[in-house]
Amino acid sequence: QGRFDLDVTTFQMAVLFSWNQRQQQHISFDNLRLATELPDPELRRTLWSLVAFPKMKRQVLLYSPEVSSPKDFHETSTFWVNMDFAPVKNGKTQKRGKVNLIGRLQLSTEKTRELDNEGIVQLRILRTQ
Repeated sequence: QGRFDLDVTTFQMAVLFSWNQRQQQHISFDNLRLATELPDPELRRTLWSLVAFPKMKRQVLLYSPEVSSPKDFHETSTFWVNMDFAPVKNGKTQKRGKVNLIGRLQLSTEKTRELDNEGIVQLRILRTQ
């Protein structure tokens, strides 16, 4: 529909890169976890930042089935690129522009960070066995 410069975090880029060679494909939550190797809470938070932002009428990614929070994503939830993505300003769809998606992520809390680190340690132990 247009050309847009997206300002994204490294995690958001890792997720979006999953569609680099297959823009039309639907990808499951489980496959995104495998492709990005992000810890589960970070992947959920990152996906939520790309599919649900109240100020944007058209999101970067679309998903199914509908959920009310990132914790409700299932292994079989599917995500795909919104080919009709475009920022809307003053009621008009923009054909090009710059979109900042960085501020949409909530920073990890200490408890979440500890859980993430614990999960990483467990994976490292499993890999070395």
